[in-house]
Amino acid sequence: MLPNGSQAPDALDVERLIATVSKAVRYACRLYGYQANGDEVEDFSQDILVTLFNDEGRVLRSFANRSLVETWLYTIVRRKLRLYFLRRRWEQENLSDVGDLPTEALRYEANQEKRLIDQDERKALHAILSRLPDRKRQLMELELQELKSRDIAKELGIKVESVYRLKSALLKEIRRSIEEGIP
Repeated sequence: MLPNGSQAPDALDVERLIATVSKAVRYACRLYGYQANGDEVEDFSQDILVTLFNDEGRVLRSFANRSLVETWLYTIVRRKLRLYFLRRRWEQENLSDVGDLPTEALRYEANQEKRLIDQDERKALHAILSRLPDRKRQLMELELQELKSRDIAKELGIKVESVYRLKSALLKEIRRSIEEGIP
């Protein structure tokens, strides 16, 4: 026993650890208003035990003796189950009418989401760039050609310091347009 009454995780026997995690799972399920049956409690407990022992017990070794081991375990269980219940509720709210969708709509290609996001971002950036005045658009085109600032300055007939200032202002303007959702 340590001075604050807590025990180091390695002093816990496995049976006590399993019992404590199972008890914490039942408590967390009640806390979040979820009626878990025995199999679900066992599944949740096993998932949490796997988390505790992953990477050679990295999570178990992170115990810093600032509380009782039981309190620490309850916190881990509550956090893990909270994420699970939030995800489950989101899925129920957003996927409640999945049965009405054609099977083609549920097919998911690898990287499909990333491609769609990239495509949307390119369209938005193109729209923003097309609205820029000629001088700013020219600066952006030169920048996209990966020219050095001194070469851009020569091309535009301005000082190098002005290139830095103009690029900074232009990037802020583009970011602001993107954040505001201006196409």
